[in-house]
Amino acid sequence: MKDSTRKRREQVFKLLVVKGYDYAEVVDKLAESFDVARGTVKRDINEMEDWLPEIARYDDDNGVAKILELRRNRQRLQQLATEARQEGETAKELSIRRSIEKSVLSEAELAQSLGIMQESADKHEVEHSGGIELKNATVEYIDDEEA
Repeated sequence: MKDSTRKRREQVFKLLVVKGYDYAEVVDKLAESFDVARGTVKRDINEMEDWLPEIARYDDDNGVAKILELRRNRQRLQQLATEARQEGETAKELSIRRSIEKSVLSEAELAQSLGIMQESADKHEVEHSGGIELKNATVEYIDDEEA
């Protein structure tokens, strides 16, 4: 993988997955920054599951930092969801909780592709007090002693 491609894809991950930027904003920003067609960035996003493990292997820690970034981002999102609930903004809370779910699934896919997760995520449906169904996922990691 060319260095410019790797750097662009790292930015796709950072902006879209970790920071939660809007899809269109990420496409426009990265197409301009890396002087590529918008379709190239869209393809990067659509094929993220395929290239993310390879990008993570370039990390000194074999992708663990990306997993930790996802977890820190989820903590911030949990705080925002709680605030939205307290303010009675159910639609905003639901949107944030969907972002949390995507983050959990992204983490599970990344960990699984890197061989540090024992099994795929389980989904559990939870009924919110507002009658909205939210989905949460849990993951199990391989203990270093078992590996």
